Amino acid sequence: MWMAQTDSEEAPTIQFEQQEIVNGYDGCNRYFGTYAIDGNESLSIVISGVTKKYCHNSASADAFIEFLNNVSKVSVEDDTLILYAEKTNDSRTFSKYENDKR
Repeated sequence: MWMAQTDSEEAPTIQFEQQEIVNGYDGCNRYFGTYAIDGNESLSIVISGVTKKYCHNSASADAFIEFLNNVSKVSVEDDTLILYAEKTNDSRTFSKYENDKR
């Protein structure tokens, strides 16, 4: 599992499972979907479902899901994962996270 590097108390997470399944926490709700890798750095993510718990920070959670749906490239080095959404010129950095309490 990977946790976003952020100052927020509710840092988003992402986990890539076998059979091209992706899931995690957007800072408010749990989400799930699929991913596809094409080559060394090309990655696409499609989020197909999100729980609908009321949250005070729903705008940032929605923005995170939108970001994931626009991811087109990935870079992994040691314990750092960087996802890039080239279309929106955005990126997010994640650190390896072993203890999921959510």
